[in-house]
Amino acid sequence: EEGLVGSGLYELVGIVSHVGKSAVSGHYVCHVRMQDGQWAFFNDRKVSWSVKTPFKHGFMYLYRSKE
Repeated sequence: EEGLVGSGLYELVGIVSHVGKSAVSGHYVCHVRMQDGQWAFFNDRKVSWSVKTPFKHGFMYLYRSKE
């Protein structure tokens, strides 16, 4: 159909989540899927491998087209 771009298939590549007791305290962190499929955890200046990626607790989900 004219006007459609791509296959419509996407993969999850990042999750932004909130750490803290409420919306007025705490801060946001990010989990990013690396090329090898592992997840990295970005928390201010600290970067580590994600042991328990919060798939169900994201504030924002980032996807990339699979094309």
